[in-house]
Amino acid sequence: MKFRTKDTDVINFIKASGITGGTEFNAVNYLVVALKNAGLWTNIKALYPFVGGNAEAHKYNLVNPIDTNAAFRLQFNGSVTHDSSGVTFSSANGWANTFLVATTHLIANKTTLALYSGSPFSAATGGIDMGAAITTTRREELTIRSNLNGCGANINSTTNGAGSAGFINTDGTGFYFASRQTSTDLRMYKNGVLQSSATTTNNGTQSNIQMYLGARNVTNVAQGFTGRNFALALIGLDYTPAQTVDFYNIVQQYQTILNRQV
Repeated sequence: MKFRTKDTDVINFIKASGITGGTEFNAVNYLVVALKNAGLWTNIKALYPFVGGNAEAHKYNLVNPIDTNAAFRLQFNGSVTHDSSGVTFSSANGWANTFLVATTHLIANKTTLALYSGSPFSAATGGIDMGAAITTTRREELTIRSNLNGCGANINSTTNGAGSAGFINTDGTGFYFASRQTSTDLRMYKNGVLQSSATTTNNGTQSNIQMYLGARNVTNVAQGFTGRNFALALIGLDYTPAQTVDFYNIVQQYQTILNRQV
């Protein structure tokens, strides 16, 4: 099938991922063009759209679809299921390495972590959906729904310490977006709606190890497997509150095109 687009980033991703379906192509084309038109593209470091239904297609970073660690291509580990719903990690041992390191590739106090979840359930004790932690004060983490129904984020802040943000969450589905704009401004959104903000000065620093999906990297060991389904994952720089709403609307339409919206 021949696809029609003028966007080279779409073309590069389609070629790398081997996508052949018209609906999937239309979804990717919409996502890229809409993000660019809204001025959201340039702050993205890694965006995994989890489209294509197989491990080969799902591993690529949309903004740089090259099969290398330096391009933040995912390396899947343990038990991971790939299908049209996206990627589902086993709660026993499933995770993926992004090869992205906060101290090297992100900016302190200007970082965003986001996940689109298709799993309503809570994770087991200690479950972390994405992130890295080298010490108690060097963390980038996002938890969608813990065993205590908590949703929380640490972005160069300590666990449950100054500069962390969180809220009670009884349904783990939806688009979760944590964005730190300054040392005193970390905001958490669910489906484009602000749920929590931290205005105290963060007392941590950036992690200096590779960030994982489906679990967190604790001193180069995967821990806290959540067993969750993801239909999109994002690591990037900071976004304003208005941009966060735009991001949600675009991602939700992308998922709707693929008929997997929640």
